Amino acid sequence: MVSLWDMMSLMAWAAGVGGSLAGAKLEGGGVTRYGLGALLGVGLGLLSLMALRKVGEAVFRALPRDDASEEAPLRLKLVYLVSFVWPLPSTMLGLWVTQGLLRFIDT
Repeated sequence: MVSLWDMMSLMAWAAGVGGSLAGAKLEGGGVTRYGLGALLGVGLGLLSLMALRKVGEAVFRALPRDDASEEAPLRLKLVYLVSFVWPLPSTMLGLWVTQGLLRFIDT
């Protein structure tokens, strides 16, 4: 069974790949550009995934291990909010890095 945290983490990875492939398409497409975009996207997506996981690990480790019936701490709510918003910067980073690299290579 996949938790919400795992699903949001995978969305951060997929957003990096999607942004890089979109950057490759905006630069003219083609097999070479899409291949480079896919490689960059997988790398940037993994970096994005690792960053989100590290932040989540630090927050989850600091949570008290007592009764779960009380209200969730603010930092737990914030880490889920960040994981919800994180795919947007991940997408834009993949798009900009791929476009910049493809423009640099083409010149």
